[in-house]
Amino acid sequence: MAPKRTFKSIVPTTFAYSRGKLWEGFSYPLYRMNLNKIIEFVNETKQELINRFGSVHDRSGVGAEIDSIEFILERLSNWHSANEQVDIRDQYVYLEALESHFEHLFEMFDEMDSE
Repeated sequence: MAPKRTFKSIVPTTFAYSRGKLWEGFSYPLYRMNLNKIIEFVNETKQELINRFGSVHDRSGVGAEIDSIEFILERLSNWHSANEQVDIRDQYVYLEALESHFEHLFEMFDEMDSE
């Protein structure tokens, strides 16, 4: 039997870099590419949760973290796509929240991986 895939192994090696580049703002030329990499990671995480537990929301708290992360990513994506002039403070508030939700999600990964 093959070893079980860990949730931590899903995290791309470039994840911290991609997250960090979002802080450079919408005008950063590779903003969309880095945002899409993060969205792809979230989608892969959701698929692994479904494969392993049957649902994204089957594990206590994980679904809520994923939902919050997706809400933030959708808002950032929509602002960027619409080329909206968003106050930098609004971007920072969303990015701070995103960082916090990812921190919680990674703590949950550690718990699930140790089961």
